[in-house]
Amino acid sequence: MAAVHYSGHEITQVLTNLTNSLELMDRVVYKGNNSFRHAKFFNAFKQIHRQLWKHILRNNLQCLVIQTLKQIPMSEGEDIHPKSILQLNKGLIQINLTLNYIARIKKGAMVRFVKETSALLDIGHHIAFCQVSLGVLGEVNGEINKLIPFLNLYKDTINKSLLVN
Repeated sequence: MAAVHYSGHEITQVLTNLTNSLELMDRVVYKGNNSFRHAKFFNAFKQIHRQLWKHILRNNLQCLVIQTLKQIPMSEGEDIHPKSILQLNKGLIQINLTLNYIARIKKGAMVRFVKETSALLDIGHHIAFCQVSLGVLGEVNGEINKLIPFLNLYKDTINKSLLVN
């Protein structure tokens, strides 16, 4: 495993940008237009916001990844301590859960949000507000798409280290 060793700090900027995008989404939707209250639109937004905070940002994904990757030996000849194997397995499970949550959010709440916003645009209500909301959702989606390759890379690295030992 000595050829490539990741520290987990690679996702720091992505998670920071995702946090900033979610805060922007919060300001745009909750505080941006007090007169506009379309129930399905806001329910879809709240679901995206709540799920991203709960499953990606609040569960200390970065700390978990860093602690998990520290358990991988720096040289190929080293054995992994049994407690380290348990921590690697725990980290692998958490990374897989996070990837599953991301897939569910993208296929569920984000699709509903876009559908509701598109329906509002079709009838011509609050056009600028809906366009800004879709733009912010695009930023959130872009940051999530940047996070997925890192998580897959970490997952592969952990799997390889577990197979070697």
